[in-house]
Amino acid sequence: MSFLDMHCHVLPRIDDGAKDLDTARELLRLQQSQGASAVVATPHFYAERVDLNAYRQKAISRFEQLQEVAVNEGLPELFLGFEVLFFRDMAASGVLPELSMGKSHFLLVELPYGCALTDAIADELIAIRLDCGLTPILAHLERYASQQGFDRILSVIREGYAEAQCNAASLLHWNSRRVGLKLLEQGYLRYLASDAHSLVHRPPKLEEAYAVIEKRCGKRVVNRLQENSLALYAALRQAQTPIQSN
Repeated sequence: MSFLDMHCHVLPRIDDGAKDLDTARELLRLQQSQGASAVVATPHFYAERVDLNAYRQKAISRFEQLQEVAVNEGLPELFLGFEVLFFRDMAASGVLPELSMGKSHFLLVELPYGCALTDAIADELIAIRLDCGLTPILAHLERYASQQGFDRILSVIREGYAEAQCNAASLLHWNSRRVGLKLLEQGYLRYLASDAHSLVHRPPKLEEAYAVIEKRCGKRVVNRLQENSLALYAALRQAQTPIQSN
């Protein structure tokens, strides 16, 4: 079964991901060889560091450049999104629709790392869902398991206000595999994604991760994750409109 890789840093020369167009092309080839038929490019967005309009236009330019290569060379279908680092008053900021995945109602959100996950953070996630009509997808949920307040974040997912994604590489290391598989078995993880950044240091490892899941949890869980990714793909296709530079 083919699937969507909904979190990766494949856009060239915009963040700590692909260093150039050739690297981006090879990342797409590698993702395709592992079964990905579509990819969401999700460069980091830090609200306190960049100007939204300028950064978004830069991302669109890089996206259009890579999309042309992908179409011409038969590489995975591309969508543009952003990995948005949590910031204060996100829901009231008015900028989140511009950062969603492919103009859909899904928004990839990175939680703050190494600090308490407070009730204010949880409430903000709920506000994004209720007030903005966007569904937060929490990137690499397994990373935050040791942080104070993690159970509150799990309750937000459990109550249907957010979804969550696991990084493929997390399932390949003993110290993070246990956490990832536990969250998966408990039903908190809806997606598996590569979070690929480069060909060497952080390559896509989707095929290996799916093999671990099948061995530990069974083929049914693999199928569920891939079906979830295809449902997200369908939503992205439905929401897709031509991206225009200003």
